[in-house]
Amino acid sequence: MFGDRVAHARERLGLTQARLAELSGVSRQMVSAVEANRHLPRVDAGQAMAAALGMSVAELLDDGSAGVVGVLGQPLADGCRMRLSRVGDQLVAWPVSVTEEGWVPADGIMDGGQVHARGRPSGAVVVGCDPAIGLLSRTGERGPGIVAVPGSSAAGIESLESGRTHGAIVHGPPGALPQPAIAIRRVHLARWQVGLGGPAELGRQAFEEVLDGRRPAIQRDEGAGSQQALLRAVASRGATVAGGPLAAGHVAAARRAAQDGAVAVTIEPVAHAMGLAFHPLEVHVAQLWLRAADAADGDAGRLVEAITSPAMQRQLRMIAGYDLTDAGSLVT
Repeated sequence: MFGDRVAHARERLGLTQARLAELSGVSRQMVSAVEANRHLPRVDAGQAMAAALGMSVAELLDDGSAGVVGVLGQPLADGCRMRLSRVGDQLVAWPVSVTEEGWVPADGIMDGGQVHARGRPSGAVVVGCDPAIGLLSRTGERGPGIVAVPGSSAAGIESLESGRTHGAIVHGPPGALPQPAIAIRRVHLARWQVGLGGPAELGRQAFEEVLDGRRPAIQRDEGAGSQQALLRAVASRGATVAGGPLAAGHVAAARRAAQDGAVAVTIEPVAHAMGLAFHPLEVHVAQLWLRAADAADGDAGRLVEAITSPAMQRQLRMIAGYDLTDAGSLVT
């Protein structure tokens, strides 16, 4: 609705209701009533508010249904419940489903090829496979703020470069992270080891067999930093990866390894959490990447605050194998 889009645009710019009222030449009470959808302003007041937000009245009236895209570029089928957010002028969506804990709250549903919003779009979007993603997704479920999307480093970079996410968590060996095609800001998050995880009863020999190309392993897509580490380790032995099923993330890979009695590509914090033995391959640094063009975007700023907040850092310190030294520092 009109008021929801006014509120989201104001918050994205980091403006208070009082400041928007001042810039628009209206009262703060009017701004409050408009954002609560209790009052539709006159044409002149609506134009003034739109101008203060750097938008047109048409943009504030447009619900963006026709232009919604999936955060990872995925199709959005009818009946799909989703979290919604705006990245710049683009409305983006992340499908949600029923989890083991129950229903995940949604902001809208796709029906007849259009998304029908059920409230104000959520805040910042971040794509990645760092343990912080899982924690952020839980905070996002309790209300607007963060839409945390699990995905590989390559998927996060592609979404960032395409303008479908505010941030991406990218990991790789120190000094050897991928090179983005756009100007970005980098915030250091953590260090952890990537490697192989599997039930202890398999013995260390199972890891050696994977690295020698003699045993299949549960793997990630080729764009994942952990998969690249496996490929480098196997190639260093003059072998090729024996194959195996693909998992959507570190947690999914480790969970399947525990269930199937197999070896999986994962990271040390997840292997410990799943009770798996772990064979390290590389130390990786994890960084939060933000588009430099979005430096003044309120959602991007809130994303940095959420990930580097004391509350989040306390949660992350309780994860074994997760090194928070220099977390939150800018990378130059």
